[in-house]
Amino acid sequence: MREAIHLSRESGLGGRVGLHSLETAEEFYEERCLMTRVGVDLAYHRLVYFEYNEQQATDWLVSAGLH
Repeated sequence: MREAIHLSRESGLGGRVGLHSLETAEEFYEERCLMTRVGVDLAYHRLVYFEYNEQQATDWLVSAGLH
């Protein structure tokens, strides 16, 4: 996650990250990474889409001691 946030910042996206999750990883992204569950993406294999906004990305780095 750290690398994705850093790449987002380097690309001028402020740390925002979005991803589609396999069902077996949904709990990890929601409960451990504290990503926002946007919902099921019917256009992309019905996978759940998660994202971080800039503040969530910063909060994650701080909580992981990586900021």
